[in-house]
Amino acid sequence: MALPWTPLSAVNRYETVSRSYAMGFDPSTKKYVVIFILKNKENLNKECRIHALGAPSWRKIHELPIWGLSQRNICANGTIYWMDELAMNGRRGIQCFSVAGEKFEVLFGPEGVKSTGQLAQVRGCLAFLCLKDASSGMCDLWRMDRNKNKVWTKTTIQIKLWDSPPVMLEIKIIGSTKRGEILITVGSKWPPRGKLIVYDLETGKFRTTWITCPSHPKGKV
Repeated sequence: MALPWTPLSAVNRYETVSRSYAMGFDPSTKKYVVIFILKNKENLNKECRIHALGAPSWRKIHELPIWGLSQRNICANGTIYWMDELAMNGRRGIQCFSVAGEKFEVLFGPEGVKSTGQLAQVRGCLAFLCLKDASSGMCDLWRMDRNKNKVWTKTTIQIKLWDSPPVMLEIKIIGSTKRGEILITVGSKWPPRGKLIVYDLETGKFRTTWITCPSHPKGKV
């Protein structure tokens, strides 16, 4: 779907700027939106606009993020989340934007978790995945309870990877199923290989499969 032209009224054409986009979904209204944040050369947020898919134009909103936003974001239960580099008292900062209320706010990751980790959406809830030990495949999955706002619960997951730990291991949650399983990709740059892991949160069991990629010389990544 082609989006309408985005007006840039906050800066002139000679000023160096950076742009951030994010897509969100409000389950109460079934509305999809795209938000656009413009930053000036000092990396300060200058303008925020929102576009509901199907509308003829963008709207300027007066809400602005408190800090600069990263490009990577996720949407869960009507809220868009960004992981921030800023940490306070050992906790990672997370900026969020309510699609329905069109408001920004800040919350923090689990107490004592200092690693950057990865934001994810699991069963419609915000989740935070941290790799604790690459050699054993031990990970902590933190989930924010919908009914208990800002309360994190932890599930420890141990994933059997390979006989010898690979170099530059990367683990990502790419989604979840209605059956309560989460989909995790595990890969390494050297040796170049990867797996898709389907993990059942209820039983603690998982199954794995190789990730095939036709463009890769060996057919696998």
